[in-house]
Amino acid sequence: IGSLGFKSIVADGYWLEAVQLIGEKNLAKENYNQLYQLIDRTTDFDPQFSYAYEVGGVFFSLHANRIDLSNAILLKGINRDSTSWQPWFYLGFNYFYHLKDTQKGAYYIAEASKRRKPLPPYFPLLAARLYAQGGRPETAIFFLKTVYLNTKEETIKENIKRRIEELEKEVMEQTINK
Repeated sequence: IGSLGFKSIVADGYWLEAVQLIGEKNLAKENYNQLYQLIDRTTDFDPQFSYAYEVGGVFFSLHANRIDLSNAILLKGINRDSTSWQPWFYLGFNYFYHLKDTQKGAYYIAEASKRRKPLPPYFPLLAARLYAQGGRPETAIFFLKTVYLNTKEETIKENIKRRIEELEKEVMEQTINK
């Protein structure tokens, strides 16, 4: 379809079709690919339409249980605008919750914590927890120390410092018990 210089209007048309599908009371599984294509076209015509990446990522993850489609649209969003924390976080959620890959989940959530503000202050602690659960407490400690050095808010710094101390204690106990 030619846009004749009206790419955002074409994107809006695809988005309206996508929203209508999402709003269907019982969206048939057969329509998931059609919905994905509508969101994909929306973001082709308007690559900065961050809401489409977020809604698509969340819908396919939590409502359709199509993690493959969720991850595809979220990765596309990251490739188009890596400054927004949302697609990084949702991708991390998919990896640690749905795909049971705590290391990739930790990576994406750690990346989310480095993005444009405002973002939830618990991201660094969540990423560190996932690194530790995945058997990499040293990575969690290194990550938290980096975040600590770059954090200005004292309450958050105190929480991070406390978690670093806990992880260092765990590492020391594991070393002694080997």
